[in-house]
Amino acid sequence: MKVINILEEGIYGGPQRRVLEVAKRLKSDYNIETEVLLPDNPDSDRFIKEMTDAGVQFTALKRFNRITKDKKKLLMFIIFFIPELIYMYRWLKKKKPAVVHCNGAWQIKGVIASRLAGVKNVWHLNDTSMPWFIRVLFKIVARLFTDSFILACERTKEYYINSPALEKRKCKIIQAPVDTVRFNPEVVENNDVDLLKYKDHIKVLTVSNVNFMKGLKTFIRMAHQVTQMLPNEKLIFIVVGVIRDSQLGYYNELLKIQKELKVDNLIFTGPKNNIPEVLKGTDIYVCSSNFEASPISVWESLSMAKPVASTDVGDVKKIFEENKCGLVVPTQAPKELAEIVIKLIQDKTLAEQLGKQARETALNKLDINACVKRHSEMYKEIAKA
Repeated sequence: MKVINILEEGIYGGPQRRVLEVAKRLKSDYNIETEVLLPDNPDSDRFIKEMTDAGVQFTALKRFNRITKDKKKLLMFIIFFIPELIYMYRWLKKKKPAVVHCNGAWQIKGVIASRLAGVKNVWHLNDTSMPWFIRVLFKIVARLFTDSFILACERTKEYYINSPALEKRKCKIIQAPVDTVRFNPEVVENNDVDLLKYKDHIKVLTVSNVNFMKGLKTFIRMAHQVTQMLPNEKLIFIVVGVIRDSQLGYYNELLKIQKELKVDNLIFTGPKNNIPEVLKGTDIYVCSSNFEASPISVWESLSMAKPVASTDVGDVKKIFEENKCGLVVPTQAPKELAEIVIKLIQDKTLAEQLGKQARETALNKLDINACVKRHSEMYKEIAKA
């Protein structure tokens, strides 16, 4: 079976990692071949390298515009919409896949092109917050051109699949996967050079690209409050993630808040390729996001047996409460987030218990093999429909 997986954004983040890891195992375990269609620009360089190294097929398009709030880019999307749609339609007719897998609510070209090409499609929705105009476009396109949906969590389903017409379509909830073999605390070593500088500190980490959705203002304010309330502890707060040119304004806002609050024990490291090693050297993981669906960085932290403090995003609260593997507070609540971080710092027994249960949860509920199996089942069901 041949599957085309379309991504209109090539920056190597959660969706790209999911597509890559699932594609590798679909080929080896289920004889399902994946080809990724993505934009050919500098943002895609790392993703292209990762796919090349993994032997995953891909096609990179020089012109592949997506919907965005940037007025200039949005104009380019509108101008080239029809030519790109025609190209995609012809390309799909030539490739003759069994299924087209489109990622993100803004990914309307792939959905329309696949229907015009007579190919079954699945629309993968992995967020819980979109501008109103994208939601309007989504509802129109979904009703006219979509065969089925993969939802990243229950909240995503509630957010998008909220009309009788869409509820009739086939839906499957598939959480973002974690590779519990790679993220295994028994085999990973603590050798990240940045963290080794702070080996005598309590290290509180978040892995997050710098943007509003990730709630980094909450993280900084939490760090300030924890530091104020535990003046005798040696603490370091670490943000690992990409700082894109388009987010420099937001990054400068974060630096301003950090300076105003005098949070001198917080560092931005930029992106890292050795996340298992980074997590190994961390004491507590914090997710401060405002919006998430299935936060892979949280699942990876669980797999590394770390105690996790998180805001109530996606299905995090549901999974934490059902499996007793983490602590949750409301979004944009730095005081409450600080309180549970302090609880994890002071109650070593609780932190150890949560970490142990976290690893079990990752193995039993979030492992990539279960995710790949669900993808395989979904593709086969769609192709036969």
